Amino acid sequence: MEGVELDPDMFAFETERLRCGPWIEEARQSGVDLASVVAGVLTPTTTVALPAAWRGAFTIQRARAWIEDREADSTALLVTDRANRAPIGLAILAALPAGDTVPTDASDPDTGPLDLRIGYMIYEAWWGRGIATELVKGLVDRARSVPDIVSVTGGVDQRHEASIRVLERSGFRLQAAPPERPRPDPAACGTARRSGHDPQTCVLVTKNRKGPPKRALHPATEATGGI
Repeated sequence: MEGVELDPDMFAFETERLRCGPWIEEARQSGVDLASVVAGVLTPTTTVALPAAWRGAFTIQRARAWIEDREADSTALLVTDRANRAPIGLAILAALPAGDTVPTDASDPDTGPLDLRIGYMIYEAWWGRGIATELVKGLVDRARSVPDIVSVTGGVDQRHEASIRVLERSGFRLQAAPPERPRPDPAACGTARRSGHDPQTCVLVTKNRKGPPKRALHPATEATGGI
């Protein structure tokens, strides 16, 4: 399913340690080569649970092609150290009609409620420092400021307990795909494969924002957390 175009500037934010913004502009302001950052972040270790086309070592040439692909199908952000602007990682966003995750009665996918699909990759040197949790919480906070976004979804390999905990600490809860219909691809950017088709992938979702929902929600069949 085709995603809804997002304004990347809506997802520019800062946290205590991080700065996050549209990747081309952030790379320019930080004085780094974006292809070199991509090649440094997307190592065989960091991509092991990602789609097959994203795995393996990245040369500069491959990184440039990957950047072009992401420019065409998603919204990409560069994450840097707020103190010195050193690159830390990448965030990939895509928006799809929320009915794919949170059932609604919206008839127009271009104006109805949206589900924000998020993915992130962090330099291995920054693992274990709480960076992923801080980044995900920042993304969820920004999503709260976008009226049409009513849920946020992240797909992770079910064997990666640390990645699951990152999402759970940000209010995500496990959501199973309805058995009667396979779930559409959870992210146009490929951060998760088809849940229900791939037993290794689980999908975690935050449900509708607090307050009266913009559309009626069906009764939940799985545990979710509030946005």
